[in-house]
Amino acid sequence: MRLLFCSACLVSASVAQVAPGEAIVSLFTNVAPLEGLAIVNRNGTVTPVTNVAAQSVQNLNSVALDPITNAVWLGSITQAPTTHGLRRATLTGSVLGPATLVASLPTAPAGSFSGISFDQNGNPIVSGGTVPPGTGGIFRVDRWTGAVTNLLSPHPALPAGTANCVDVDPATGDIYFGVTSAGGAIYKLPGPFPNTAAPVLLGTTVTNATISSVAFWPAHGVNPARVYWNNFAAANNCVGYVPAAGGAAVTVAGAPTPWGSGTNWITYDRRQDDLWTITAGINPDNVFTLTDAGVNTLVAALPPAGANGSPSAIDANDAPAGSLRAVPQYLPATPTLVTVEVSMSWTPGDIGIFGIVIGGTLITFGLGIFDGSGTLSASFPATLSAGSPGAYAFFGASLGLAGLQITGPLVWPAN
Repeated sequence: MRLLFCSACLVSASVAQVAPGEAIVSLFTNVAPLEGLAIVNRNGTVTPVTNVAAQSVQNLNSVALDPITNAVWLGSITQAPTTHGLRRATLTGSVLGPATLVASLPTAPAGSFSGISFDQNGNPIVSGGTVPPGTGGIFRVDRWTGAVTNLLSPHPALPAGTANCVDVDPATGDIYFGVTSAGGAIYKLPGPFPNTAAPVLLGTTVTNATISSVAFWPAHGVNPARVYWNNFAAANNCVGYVPAAGGAAVTVAGAPTPWGSGTNWITYDRRQDDLWTITAGINPDNVFTLTDAGVNTLVAALPPAGANGSPSAIDANDAPAGSLRAVPQYLPATPTLVTVEVSMSWTPGDIGIFGIVIGGTLITFGLGIFDGSGTLSASFPATLSAGSPGAYAFFGASLGLAGLQITGPLVWPAN
């Protein structure tokens, strides 16, 4: 493996402003003052994101925050005036920057990006359309080229249904997805990257087949990992989970389950060790947090007064303080020029710098300021190939009111 390292790395100019601990909500349909996106603080403050409608970026069916830069990824449905596609943008305060079209699904123009997560190499993993032999499925989108690969295509067909949601365990690379068929089926595409094994059925939602989201919940002590889910139908909606290893579904008592509405998305928050979920359909349209035991807290009603169209997804800026990340984790088999991206999370406004140990020598790079999301990222080109797992180690440092804080080592790559 050969590393062509340049000490004058590109430091991210990202100005993403979903602050640490906050969440961003997308809406398929909306009314003023919202344009399709809103930032939600746990204190109940809802901040509309502007410059969405001006770009004809509407009918948003999914939203996710980039694991490296904290940029906003948006998935839409083809419905005038929006062109179907997966877009990436940054935020300046609460103003959406140019939303660049990265990819469209093979199901275009009728395809829908119904869920977004990220694999171990930082590539978006999106769900949408009718599973094979239909033209939908679970798709990997290359974060740099926009190339699209249907991860279900090489495998035997699944029972007919829509691939309506997706989430990824970043540690193992397992991809979890829900299909609106066979009682609301929950599957796993085993990791690690590139997820070539056939999908495995884990369980079903049992209450109704309209599964709207899945959220991976890591093991907690003696409690094994779970895949939380919720559903969205005329009745019998709830929040529940199946064991990540597979098994019978368990419904979560106490979760917000409005009749005739449903919870339209659920996501795990690593910072707070709880879940965010949103209700949609028959008003009110609310944002809740939820413990694994079902204790729910109403965070906010989406303005005005909880009557705002159809909230479709929610994602939280939940990167733990001091966390350090690098992609790609898995390198190509033959020497290839790739872009290595590193990122860490600390306090907005602090000064940060990265380091990498090469041959026993620490080289520093990427000096910069943590943005409003508490993120600092840097990237550099390198010619790399698989074969030397753990050959390098990344470090990070932050200097601010709390003093000098060090994070690492992050041993890299994985293969």
